[in-house]
Amino acid sequence: MRTLMIGVFLCLAAAAGATDGSELPAVADVLAAYNAGIDLTASEVESLTVRQVVIEPCDDGEDRTATAVLSYVRGSELERTVLASDLRYPAGEYRLKSLVGPFISEDDYRVTVAGRERMEGEECIRLDVEALERDVDHFDGTVWVSAIDGGPVRIQGGVADPPFPAREILLDKTFALVNGRYRLVRRHTGEVEVGLLLGSRRGVRHIFYEEYAVSAVKRD
Repeated sequence: MRTLMIGVFLCLAAAAGATDGSELPAVADVLAAYNAGIDLTASEVESLTVRQVVIEPCDDGEDRTATAVLSYVRGSELERTVLASDLRYPAGEYRLKSLVGPFISEDDYRVTVAGRERMEGEECIRLDVEALERDVDHFDGTVWVSAIDGGPVRIQGGVADPPFPAREILLDKTFALVNGRYRLVRRHTGEVEVGLLLGSRRGVRHIFYEEYAVSAVKRD
C-alpha cells in the first residue's frame, strides 16, 4: 500500500508539473518510491529463474556468446547452470540484489531531480546522482525513475573509483516490469578501460536477461 501511495504521488506531481513546467517532486519523495520498490522485491521474491545471454564483441568482428540460466531461492545465493558457452563466464556474486537497481540514499549520494523525460517508452523522473563515497561500490550518473510505480527504468553512469588496473568502468542498465510488480534488469551493458604498460584496452559486454519466472511469498 505504501508503494502504491508513493507511486500515485509521483503521478500527481508529474501531472501538476506538466501544466506550467515549473513543479518537480522532491528528491526525498522520489527516492522513497524508488527504494520502496527495491525493498518490496527483496521481501517478496521466494524464488526466481532467468535466462541470461552474454554477448562480447571482439576485435576480429565476431561476437562471443555465453548462455546460462540463473536460479535464486530465498536464503541462498543465485546458482548458475551454464547451458552452452564459448566465453568464460563473468565473475561476480549472483545474488538477487544483482538483478535489482542499487539502493540510493542521500547519505551516500548527492541527488538532483533534473526533470521529466520519456525513456524506454515510459514517462520518467530523471535523477542526477553523484557518489559522496568514492569507491567501487558507488557510482556517478543518471537514474530514470518510472513516474507510475517509482521503479528504475534505466541507469547510466560510471563507477566512482574503479579498482586498479581499471581506469574507467561504465554501466548502462535497463529494467523490465516482471509480474506487473517487480523491476528487474533486462539489459546490462558494461564497458571497462584497463591501463596497460604500453597504453590501455577497452572491452564491452552486453548481458540480456530473458524469460523471468518469479514466485513470490504468499501474503495473507
